[in-house]
Amino acid sequence: MKTPLFLIALLLSGRLLAQTLNPYGHFTGVAGNELAYKTVHTAQGHAMEINGLVLQGTAAFTTPHGILTLGGHYENAPSFVKLYAADGTELISKSFTQTINLSLSPGGNFCAFHDMEKIWVMDIAAKTFRSAEGSNVFAVSDEGKLAYYNDRNSTIGSGELSFVLAGPVYRILFFGADPLFITRTSVLKMGSNGLSPVFTAAEGRVFDAGVIKGRLYISTKKELPGEFLFRAYHSADLLSFTAADEVHYPLAGATQNKTQQNSSPSSLPNETILNPIDYYTDTVYQPVGNSYNEMQEYSQGNPYPHPGVDLLGAYLQNTYSVKDGFVKAILTTSGQYHWRIAIANQNTSGYSQGYLYAHLEQSTIPYTVGDPVNEADVVGLLVNFPVTGFVHLHFARIGCTGATWSGNWHTFDNPLSYMSNFFDTIPPTFEITINNDPFAFRDPGGNYLSPDSLYGNVRVISKVYDRINASWHCDVHKLRYSVSPLAQPTLMLLDSLSWEYHHYNDYYFQGPTYMDLINTIYSRDLTCFSTADYNVRDFYHIVTNSDGNDTITANDGLQVFNTLSLPNGSYIFRVIAWDPSGNTSRDSMIIEIKNTSSGAGELLSNQVSITSNPFSSETVIVSTNGFNNATLVLYNAIGQQAKEIRNINGHTYILQRDTLQPGIYFIALSQGDLTLFTGKIVLLN
Repeated sequence: MKTPLFLIALLLSGRLLAQTLNPYGHFTGVAGNELAYKTVHTAQGHAMEINGLVLQGTAAFTTPHGILTLGGHYENAPSFVKLYAADGTELISKSFTQTINLSLSPGGNFCAFHDMEKIWVMDIAAKTFRSAEGSNVFAVSDEGKLAYYNDRNSTIGSGELSFVLAGPVYRILFFGADPLFITRTSVLKMGSNGLSPVFTAAEGRVFDAGVIKGRLYISTKKELPGEFLFRAYHSADLLSFTAADEVHYPLAGATQNKTQQNSSPSSLPNETILNPIDYYTDTVYQPVGNSYNEMQEYSQGNPYPHPGVDLLGAYLQNTYSVKDGFVKAILTTSGQYHWRIAIANQNTSGYSQGYLYAHLEQSTIPYTVGDPVNEADVVGLLVNFPVTGFVHLHFARIGCTGATWSGNWHTFDNPLSYMSNFFDTIPPTFEITINNDPFAFRDPGGNYLSPDSLYGNVRVISKVYDRINASWHCDVHKLRYSVSPLAQPTLMLLDSLSWEYHHYNDYYFQGPTYMDLINTIYSRDLTCFSTADYNVRDFYHIVTNSDGNDTITANDGLQVFNTLSLPNGSYIFRVIAWDPSGNTSRDSMIIEIKNTSSGAGELLSNQVSITSNPFSSETVIVSTNGFNNATLVLYNAIGQQAKEIRNINGHTYILQRDTLQPGIYFIALSQGDLTLFTGKIVLLN
């Protein structure tokens, strides 16, 4: 897609001509302190190159006291704030859960940001921090005075003053020493005697605002059939306002002929959607740079599961809403490249599902919090992301609670699976794992085993990736493994789903479970080390580490391939990989199970027999040498433990059916560290 040059020129000129209202209702001439940068790779991960300096972070701002940076991680959770001297010397670093909506005071002496719980104010010269209760709507003056809105109790405040408001506040700024609070229809000035309106929208709502060279600029937005009408006003004294530009913004859904996909306002499981950056094309071979829950590690030692999919596009490419909804948040996690809009399916302060559209040019978002959005309308244009070849939309299904959202949403489901006009024909690719073998085998102690001599509990590792209409290596969508006797390759003794990447992900608010995904799915030892950034993508999957259900917890990491569930012998171990479009690839290798490690074990195995097999109600296990506190374990056909009996003594043991379902079971009989017997039983109806 070609970048529209007139839009680039208009956006750039808007930054110089403050009085000009751009096509999306914004004043883009508000002076900013944010620096452009080039992304570079260092030993610590990805960093910013600015005027010959290499600084850590994903956003940088000039201040009178040095260069302030934030971030460090691609989706910016957890985050940090760093201050560098002019020569690149680090002066201070402090970590936070998030650094949302960071803004500098007019002179750059203070900054403020939200960590999803409270507001933090930094005295940049003193290198100190203080916190205050409030939402992600705030402003700070050059004297360090904080003005805030607290959505928990509907209060606004600054200094010693605080007042309760009936409706929400969408923006705060300082006009000289006076804080101004922007509600849906008014701009309120706070004073010791209370709140006084200095501007009220004659129709529609207040949309954008900024203080430019001592003058307050306000834009209003009125919703009309098929378009938005933006009007601009300005004032030097807050007493009289002069009308300026008027912009008509056409809505894409009113001018394009497309059948709406999602007319229901409810949250539907597995609802079908269209591609948000190529909505009006019927067949889209959409290139993807990162897949859902794929491991990421842009800062060394801080891996996380990617909470969305990255749809590759072009600078200033349109992004469309995939469903009707209501804007719950417009915020940035790290400066100009990370602005995002979150749209809930339902207009409720309770829980709602919705969609996240991230990495948008802020000045092209024609909505503000609280606005309704129609499916098929443009919600913003892609920002010029500072990684070569990686302009993209980060897109996710999300869920959260609250009248407004502060960024602490969770994600779920791979949206590519439900994108009806998305197509991909490239199957996943298996790679050599170690020693020129397709798979690696590791015991719970971390020791690697030879595939021709497997015993005990084993973790099986497979290295595989997917390409989704692009050169970037992404992770696969689903993995499954199976085991067959070498002599009977069509007989599946084990056939188990490893996982499918629809899992709940709480990374955005640093929840308790997101690292379970990393630790369960990926191998991270020195031999099979999983990592993924813009330069290296190595996905070593521990395919036997999950029970295959839709939730991964720490207990999944305890799952293993228990070779005791199969008799000694030669087997075929297979792994099948799927991508979100259903393309599949498979790999396999021959393994040898050798659980009996001594001649004594082999002798004991020969002394154990089962009198009735198959059986329906009970059978007798006989040992000519006698049992001494033996343990019997039964596994079902997919390797799950079905029953365990301890403290078996004597020469016989009667195995009762009890609650066991009909089918094939593998049994392992052990005594201390010694395996007495492994075999197969068949339970009839």
